[in-house]
Amino acid sequence: MANLFENALGDTLAAAKSAAGVSVTYTSAVDAVDLVAVPGQTTFDVADGDGRVTELTTRDWIIAANDLVLAGLHATPSPGDTIEHLDGSTVRTFRVLEPGGEQCYRLGPHGQTMRIHTKETTPGT
Repeated sequence: MANLFENALGDTLAAAKSAAGVSVTYTSAVDAVDLVAVPGQTTFDVADGDGRVTELTTRDWIIAANDLVLAGLHATPSPGDTIEHLDGSTVRTFRVLEPGGEQCYRLGPHGQTMRIHTKETTPGT
């Protein structure tokens, strides 16, 4: 049974999707699903092989965790999966990645949302 806090989180996600959500297609090796995602970004400090630290900014996609259903099963993102977004007449492609060796997604409070980290791979970007 959901408590008041979980209900409030669900309402907040619904409002964010309504106000700022965009249609995307999430594609894995086994299936694809159309979702509404809220775009965001995260900046990571990433060390290279020589110990130099650089900043990496990812394009994040915040989705309802229950919406990611692939081949009939609830799924979690995997590196190499893609998210496509139609921006005007251009299909922009983003590849799921593990920034600096971190997990490719973060669960939100109570596991209701996922923040998926990606980098754009659309040709010409």
